[in-house]
Amino acid sequence: MKAERLSITALQKHFEYFPRELQDILFEFRNLVLEIRPDAAERVDARGLSYFDARMGGTVKGAIAIIHIAEDHIQLHLIHGALLPDPQGLLEGGQNVKYKRFAQIYSMESADWESLKALIQAQNDYVQEHHR
Repeated sequence: MKAERLSITALQKHFEYFPRELQDILFEFRNLVLEIRPDAAERVDARGLSYFDARMGGTVKGAIAIIHIAEDHIQLHLIHGALLPDPQGLLEGGQNVKYKRFAQIYSMESADWESLKALIQAQNDYVQEHHR
């Protein structure tokens, strides 16, 4: 089942007020998520995108990834990040939340895309295994 989502053109228009380099990172994350889960539901808000398995719940119970545009970087939020393998130590957070963690990406060139993709895959696998 193919999820409904906005076109790239519509998303570019939606996020046009953010710097182009941040938009590029956001769209790269979108591509990674959709490569892992082509059927993921997509929610667009003012500062980013959320992906989830709608059959399992919403953006928390069925969470795959949240991509948030911050002032000068992009944050990849993983609801179950504390429970995922993170051998590169990319995930931060934990002071005020039990499980949610995030990675911060400041440029396309500095991002460890393979490790970030592995984290998204691990989040997807966790949701599939534990939230049926």
